[in-house]
Amino acid sequence: MDRNHLQQQVDLMRRSLLDQGYLDEQFIQLEELQDDDSPKFVEETVTMFFNDSTRLLQNIEQALVTGPVDFARLDNDMNNFKGSSSSIGAKRVQNECTQFKEHCMAGNSEACIRTFLQVKQEHATLRTKLENYFQLARQAGPSGTSRGRARQRITLLDTADLYCKRTKGNGAISTRIVSSPALRLHRAIGLSQGYLDEQFIQLEELQDDENPNFVEEIVTLFFNDSARLLQNMEQTLVSGPIDFAKLDNYMHQFKGSSSSIGAKRVKNGCTRFKDYYMAGNTEGCIRTFLQVKREHAILRTKLEAYFQLARQAGPSVIPRGQVR
Repeated sequence: MDRNHLQQQVDLMRRSLLDQGYLDEQFIQLEELQDDDSPKFVEETVTMFFNDSTRLLQNIEQALVTGPVDFARLDNDMNNFKGSSSSIGAKRVQNECTQFKEHCMAGNSEACIRTFLQVKQEHATLRTKLENYFQLARQAGPSGTSRGRARQRITLLDTADLYCKRTKGNGAISTRIVSSPALRLHRAIGLSQGYLDEQFIQLEELQDDENPNFVEEIVTLFFNDSARLLQNMEQTLVSGPIDFAKLDNYMHQFKGSSSSIGAKRVKNGCTRFKDYYMAGNTEGCIRTFLQVKREHAILRTKLEAYFQLARQAGPSVIPRGQVR
């Protein structure tokens, strides 16, 4: 079978996935970011999604079966899963997530379980369909018509990565944009899943040619310092009686440090911890502390991967007039 015929089959399969509602336009935008420098960009991104989302599904299932049901936690976990699904255009999965969140708001555990099973089914079905799609795409080889046309405009993913910087001396404006599409998406996913907030983008705006490793160095300092604070908190929790005032002081420092790099989910965990501290709820403090530690570890892994990708991509400064 010649390549042209195989490529036609790829196009038809893609159109079928869109028409049946398995995917939406976000998937097309991902494919438009793929180029000769990153020929497997979309497949690698989707693989990363399924690896991460499988873990999230396990967390949700565990929360559902180890009652009493914590609807706030379920809603938060499903919100993360929905954001991840949205990043690759998994439309039917997203729709089921919305239904699940509505049942959470209503406190309907039976409906949550039923909808969760539908979410898992849609997730598994999409995984099989995309595995078949990528297998056919590999057989067809790269398309003769470039999908790099998205580089002629700033897409939604670029919004999280593009910023203007006034250079020193002559006050000229230049636009700095990370050149790697994989790097752009990696950051966009971090924002959409709530791991990071706009503070992280502001940090990157302070980075320039004189300080090319500024953000990575700041984040490294954060993790070194925050690891010490976590150890202090853990020691205070296990060597009772618990000194709540001391715990609050440690967590206040930890929250401020997390806020400085835009560690949104870690910061939110700190807020929940403080609520339990104010109520004198030891069990709630311990449970939330473990969640904070987990979010801290997950963010560390994700940012290490991000900076590794950033080092491979290298800096790229494009004159403003070249960006369309």
